[in-house]
Amino acid sequence: MHDYKVESIEHFKNHIVLNLNAKNSQNKIRSAPGQYAAISFRKFGRWSPVRCFSIVSNKNEDLLQFAMRPNGLFTSNVARLKPGTKVRVQGPYGNFTIDEEYDDRIIMLAGGIGITPFISMLRYAKLTRLNKPIILLYACKIIDDLPFYEEIMDRSEERRVGKE
Repeated sequence: MHDYKVESIEHFKNHIVLNLNAKNSQNKIRSAPGQYAAISFRKFGRWSPVRCFSIVSNKNEDLLQFAMRPNGLFTSNVARLKPGTKVRVQGPYGNFTIDEEYDDRIIMLAGGIGITPFISMLRYAKLTRLNKPIILLYACKIIDDLPFYEEIMDRSEERRVGKE
């Protein structure tokens, strides 16, 4: 169990990004790109049920980030959390990660908010200058509904320029 507090919540048209700070540096979660964690928060003096979300940030970033669509009861309540609210994080979990020794090339298929595990992988690839071809196929109903669109496009342009 890791203790965090809400640093901020970024509100976009159809999704939010929850930014959390660890209570202390020894309590920070250490995740591999693509993993997920379970979160709960204090509401009316009690802990909420636990829900799992992909981790968007990587272990080298100061903030722990999760992205979600605030459509359900839990995610709508997350969207209304105030800075300083206590959040418990359990994990990380999952093996949906990049294996640098095994993966010769990486093909990612995502739709809508399902992009979240891939964002942490793309950030990791950029940070470590991962020398593996990455292909991302990403779809959504409408262009305004694409979470992390600018970040993906910046990365795409960066890779194209590097190839010339």
